[in-house]
Amino acid sequence: MKKLITITLMIFAFVVMWQGCTKPEEMGSVYGTVTDYATGEPIKNANVKLKPTGTTTLTGSDGTYQFDNVANGKYSLFLSKNGYSDLDDDYEIAVANGNNVRRDVQLRSLFKSVQILSDGVEISVLDFGADPSIVRKTLTIFNNGTSDLTAEFTTSGNWMSFTTSVCDNCSSASLSIPQGSGKQLIVNVKRDNLVQGENHGYINISSGDYLKTLVVKAIGLSTPVLSNFSLTNVIQHSCEAQCSIVNDGGWSISDKGFEYRLYSTDNPSSVSCGPGNNNFQAQIPVGFLEPQSQVRAYATNGIYTAYSGWIAINDNPYFNLPTFTYGGQVYRVAPAAANTYTRAEAIDYCDNLTLYGYTDWQLPSFDELKIMWQNRNSIGGFGTGDWLSITQCYSNRGYYIRFRNNNDSYNGTAGCDNLLFKVRPVRVEN
Repeated sequence: MKKLITITLMIFAFVVMWQGCTKPEEMGSVYGTVTDYATGEPIKNANVKLKPTGTTTLTGSDGTYQFDNVANGKYSLFLSKNGYSDLDDDYEIAVANGNNVRRDVQLRSLFKSVQILSDGVEISVLDFGADPSIVRKTLTIFNNGTSDLTAEFTTSGNWMSFTTSVCDNCSSASLSIPQGSGKQLIVNVKRDNLVQGENHGYINISSGDYLKTLVVKAIGLSTPVLSNFSLTNVIQHSCEAQCSIVNDGGWSISDKGFEYRLYSTDNPSSVSCGPGNNNFQAQIPVGFLEPQSQVRAYATNGIYTAYSGWIAINDNPYFNLPTFTYGGQVYRVAPAAANTYTRAEAIDYCDNLTLYGYTDWQLPSFDELKIMWQNRNSIGGFGTGDWLSITQCYSNRGYYIRFRNNNDSYNGTAGCDNLLFKVRPVRVEN
């Protein structure tokens, strides 16, 4: 008993020592001073946000700020203050091993004499949204100050530019604006350069110590994603195609449908299923249906178009069925029926058979069955047995062929109302 107690105490002591040796994560801090860009004077009561945590604080009377208990990681700052232009600071602040990181920043006075007008209304954000047809917007930069000014215009990001009286599709320019008048500024968005989702950029208008920032936003699209494309009911002159839209790429589908062609070198024709993000299907009027005919699905959101792979009509197992030629026509031979039938039952079976999209199967005539017997090795799947034709010799009696290896005697007749025969449907290729 004493030995057990001793072992228990030793284990407890070891656990306590191990926990004491486990070093908790050291927390760091981010601090600094916010000053005026022009004068260097500290700015009090500026709002400082630590991203991505969202924690905020105000600067003191000496312009200083501090965030304590900051976990290891990478951060940046966003600052705002009445009378100053907002600053989204892109400097990366790295906190590691509990260190204290200093980041001093400067704010520039708001360019009060400059107004950014859209349809006569002053704005600070220009939103292009996701509509792919909207790629430019016209603004007026108005000087409501007491003197003429020359302003510098700059953009951020490779997905937008601007056009003024002195440049076209540029990222920086200098523009003179007389007192009491305005100049046109056209903002252009290059939607092909947008990433999927919301994109943010800036146009900065500055002069000396003053700055005004216009935030520009746009939704980026991507290529739609298609799935479950297939062909069914391949019949003599057409087939049915269906497809699903898994992802519209960020914007409503403006058109979707199918393309089809006879040869891979042909320009495809198309059938449209219209706009919308729903699943879609259509009857493809192939008309020229041949084994090499091809069909594919497409969907577009106005910027990007997605295509499925081409599916050849001969991907339908129907075109793998054996054939024979009789009277200048090509016949497809279906697999043997699983059961044996009387003559009436066999005719009914073929009349109601739907196979690989075809519904016009029939019992072979006696002459057609003879050709099948002659080509039994290349057609395959016969074995031995009595195979029925649709040809009557007289009432209640019909012709059949008894398939035997190396047996040249292939005709026979029998009363068909009560005898059972094997059945191999055929259809004539059109």
